[in-house]
Amino acid sequence: MIEKHNVGQIEKIFTVFLSLAVILNGYASGIGSLSIGMVLFAFFVIITALNISRQCRFPLYSLLPTLFFVLMLFNTLIESLCLDQTYFNGRNTINSIIRLFIWAISTSFMSILMVDYNLYWKWMHKVAAVSSLYVIIQTIALYLLHIVLPSVFIIGPLRPNYDIYEYSQLTKSGFRPSGFFAEPSFLAYFLIINLVHLLFSKEDIEDRSKLTFIVLIGLFFSTSSSGIYIALIVLSLFFIYKTEGKSKIIAYFIMIAVVLSGWTLFGNINWSQVRTGIFGNTFGYALSKINTLSNSGRVGKSFAYLESLEKKDWIFGVGFGNEASYIMKSKTINGLYMNSITSLIINGGLFGMSLFLLMNAFYFTKTKNVCCKILIGIYVFCGYFSGIYFSIHGIMYLITIIVLIKHEIKEKGEVVDLYERKS
Repeated sequence: MIEKHNVGQIEKIFTVFLSLAVILNGYASGIGSLSIGMVLFAFFVIITALNISRQCRFPLYSLLPTLFFVLMLFNTLIESLCLDQTYFNGRNTINSIIRLFIWAISTSFMSILMVDYNLYWKWMHKVAAVSSLYVIIQTIALYLLHIVLPSVFIIGPLRPNYDIYEYSQLTKSGFRPSGFFAEPSFLAYFLIINLVHLLFSKEDIEDRSKLTFIVLIGLFFSTSSSGIYIALIVLSLFFIYKTEGKSKIIAYFIMIAVVLSGWTLFGNINWSQVRTGIFGNTFGYALSKINTLSNSGRVGKSFAYLESLEKKDWIFGVGFGNEASYIMKSKTINGLYMNSITSLIINGGLFGMSLFLLMNAFYFTKTKNVCCKILIGIYVFCGYFSGIYFSIHGIMYLITIIVLIKHEIKEKGEVVDLYERKS
């Protein structure tokens, strides 16, 4: 049995690491293409496995990601045996299964064993505030001093995981600061978690208003299209959430009208002509994406890959890791990118996609925490235009969701603890 003191120290270390994991994902570990963030996750997976071996019982909801992994592993093994060997990619399959395994263990067991709830949000808000302030500093430094401040630093042995990360904020699209994160979208996904918690949590949060304002400014200056759009949706939901009685129905109609009119208005503007200065660079870049969704690599082109899926592979897919070679059998593609929904359907078929949606639907119905429900919706929705589901960002989102459910159950006093060590 693990000593209470040691478990407490592990919880603290992992909780702090979790709040910094996405930042560390931008740095090379020296082990192949793995980032420091992913290597440390693998290390904590080993620590967690040792804890699991102490005969722990876990709540059903925390085990759903592991059940999903087991079913996808079994499905991949069968599909790999049945698949035309021309398309089978053993190396990619192993890499994909390892990443899925890390996602499963992290979300199923680390969320229960190794996360201190109060410390987690304390560090999340700190990192969000500091990163947002640095985005503002990056923007001021460029426009006023003509100095480009990096997002990923070279300090001693620390190196960017990819060369483009060193000055990734300088792109053909203009200046795109990302704080201490490797990409603007990485920063945005992180800030969104904090924004939802700051707006909808009923807990006492010190300097809530100041933190919310700083996070919103950080999202604004990040130029992340997805971050800005989701922030606007979250703010609209907050407006409805705070509206009571019959006014709530009116608020729903106002939000729908604003979204539809905004989509129509902004979609017909040539934003390439107004993308100058801070305002144009931020909103111009984000809103210009409306005009190009059907041709974008994250949405239109990504979903177009489903056309290559044969009828017999729609149900169970082609197995994890085989998607690239399978798609390229009929198309010559330079730099294949798939969003999470496309990738999951090709890898696991409608069977895998259904399991994933059912898992999240279970979480959505189980919790009454509005903050948790919104994060579940964002997690699933982001798969439409990003590869979030089983990435390090997906791990953070799902851990946060399970931690919120765990805390909610504890607050109700339904159980003393959510896992028990057998005698």
